[in-house]
Amino acid sequence: HTINPSNSEEIDKIKGEYRGTKLKKDDISSFLNDKESFLTGGRVYVLHFPGDMKKGDTLWYSYEQKKADMVFFPIHYVPNETLVKKYSVVIKHPSDLSVDFELFFPRDSIKCTIINPSPTLTTISFDSIPEAKELPYFPFNGYNASFITIISKEGLDITPISPLDFTGWYFGHLDTIPQLTDSLPAALRNLLNSSPNDIARLKIIYDYIQTNIRRVSDVRGLNAYVPHAPSFVLNNLYGDCKDRAFLCKSLAALYGIPVNLALISTEVMATFKSIHANLFNHVICLYEDSPGMIFFDPTIKYYSFGNLWGKLAGEKTFIIDSVRPRYETTATDLTLPTFEISITGSMSEPKNCSASVIFRGDYYAYVGEGWSASGSVERENFLSQALNKRIINIAIDNFQLINQNDIEISFTARADLSRFIINSGNKKYIPANIFTNLNGDLLERREDSYPLYFENPRNMSLILD
Repeated sequence: HTINPSNSEEIDKIKGEYRGTKLKKDDISSFLNDKESFLTGGRVYVLHFPGDMKKGDTLWYSYEQKKADMVFFPIHYVPNETLVKKYSVVIKHPSDLSVDFELFFPRDSIKCTIINPSPTLTTISFDSIPEAKELPYFPFNGYNASFITIISKEGLDITPISPLDFTGWYFGHLDTIPQLTDSLPAALRNLLNSSPNDIARLKIIYDYIQTNIRRVSDVRGLNAYVPHAPSFVLNNLYGDCKDRAFLCKSLAALYGIPVNLALISTEVMATFKSIHANLFNHVICLYEDSPGMIFFDPTIKYYSFGNLWGKLAGEKTFIIDSVRPRYETTATDLTLPTFEISITGSMSEPKNCSASVIFRGDYYAYVGEGWSASGSVERENFLSQALNKRIINIAIDNFQLINQNDIEISFTARADLSRFIINSGNKKYIPANIFTNLNGDLLERREDSYPLYFENPRNMSLILD
C-alpha cells in the first residue's frame, strides 16, 4: 500500500498489522516524490504487506502528519477495494469549532454516518462498502467516495474554501517573496526594451523561460506550495511549474503587464463546490486584454505562446486574482490540425507515394521530444509508430525533417497505400473510416449511465491527391 502525503510535510509513527503480525521496519520504504505539481509531495511511503493475502485476512495501518496550516487538511478518498469493512475519520477539535463535510460520489451515493459524540469530537464513517466494477474511460475507479473537511467557528469558515478566502491565503504567502528587480540578463532586458507591445514582451518572456529554465522541483520548506523568489529562479536557471509561472508574472510586472497565476489539474479530479489546494496539480498563467483572455504555460517545451497542452484546453482553472478570484475555462490558440498528412501518388503504384506530414500541439510536443533525443533509426521508428497507430492501413516511413518553428514541425516521407486502397473488380475504393480514435472496450460502457472520459481532443487531417 502507498501513502502519498498531500504536501511536503513528513509523516511519522507509521504502524501496520496484518494477520495479527505487526509491520517491521524493513516492511516500510520510501522515496522522494519529484512529480511536479502545485502542492508537491515530499516523500512517498510504501507499506509492504504480504502478496498472498486471502479472503478473510485483515490488515490496518496508521500514521501521523502535522499540518502547518488549516488549508492542508487533506481530501479523503474511500478506496474501491474488494470490501471496505469500515472507513472512518475521527476529528478532535476545540468545543467552539464546528466540523462539516462536503462529499463527492463518482458513481451512486453511498451511505455515510456523521456523528458528534461530544462537543470536541466529530466522526464520519462508511461501513461495508463492496467493490465497484472497474470501468474503462472512467478516472474514478480507485475510490467510491471523497470528502473535504470544513471547519468553522460561529458560522464563519476557518478553512479557506471560498474563492476570496483561498486567494487571500495564497497571496499572504506570495507577498512574502522578494520582488524582482530590473537586474535582468542583458540579452533578455534588451529584447524586452525593444519590443513594440505587451504581447510581444510576453512572448519573449515565455520563450526565454521555456528555453533557459530547467524543469527541476526544489520543494524544501515553504517551497512545496510557495514559488521560489524570481531572482533565485533566474540565477539558478531551474524551477517547477509554480516557480516558472511566478517568474513570468514577475517579469511581466516590471513592464506593467498584468499576469495572474491560474491553478489547474492535468488529471480528472473530484468535483466540489469548495476550493481545496489538492484539487490542483499545475500552475499556468493568464493575461487579459480587451479582446479576451490568453492562457499560456511556460512549463512544457514545443508549445507556442497561447497554445496549451491538450489536457489543459477547455478545462476549469482557478484564477488567483486579488480583485476578482474566480473559475474560468481555458482556451487555446491552436485551430489547425494537431497532425496533418498530405499524400500524393498514383493508384497504379500505391506503395510509392510521397507524403507531407505536419505535427502541431500535443503531437508536436510528443514528436519534438523524441526527435531531439533519438538517433536516426530510433527517430524513424518513433515517428512511424506515432502515426501508424492513429491511421488505418497506411504505412509511412523514410522521414526527412523540412522545417521546425515554435508552432509546428514538418517532414517529407514515403507512404505505402497498398493495404489502404480496396480493390473490387474494376473499381478501387478508400475506406470511410481513416483514423483510429477509440478502442473496442468503449462498448463495455453500454450498460451504465456514468460519464465517459476520453484522451486529449485531436484535430486530424488527411488529404489524398
